[in-house]
Amino acid sequence: MSQPTSERFFPPPTTRLDGSRLTMVYWVIDDGPIPSLYEIWKAYDKIGSYLAHVEEFRGGSKLEVYFLKPAKVLPKEYWDHYEEFMRIKNGKEGKGVRFERMLLDILVWSLLEKRNYLIISSNKDFGHGTKFNTVRDTLKEKGITVTVAHPDFFINLDPSFFDQFGIP
Repeated sequence: MSQPTSERFFPPPTTRLDGSRLTMVYWVIDDGPIPSLYEIWKAYDKIGSYLAHVEEFRGGSKLEVYFLKPAKVLPKEYWDHYEEFMRIKNGKEGKGVRFERMLLDILVWSLLEKRNYLIISSNKDFGHGTKFNTVRDTLKEKGITVTVAHPDFFINLDPSFFDQFGIP
């Protein structure tokens, strides 16, 4: 897999305030396999470096992992150490309702403070048939960017990619 050299997920920050925004990283686990904790943290470390050096955001990031499919049974070790960032949007409602609850979380956080949103999903049709595009377009009008990336982009990102930024 070739490594990116300057692919951006967000528009470049134009002010110091834009560059210091917090980036919410929503890892959405739906129909695919549950990544191991190692894969999640390995990718999240790279996401932090990518946001700081490629996207030029210095506001840090916060990880939230959303499990949208109620049939997913999480191994106990996920809850033992990582309960603080796990979000299960389940219940008797359908998957679409759980997805919309996640969108509601994005809207609520956006009311409180301008943030960036990076959604990690292995679903190539992420948001299709939902209100996702409407929410993303509405937030874009308010200067808030919501973008989607595949987890493999970060999982497979060679650590030498960051050498160009002088990161040891």
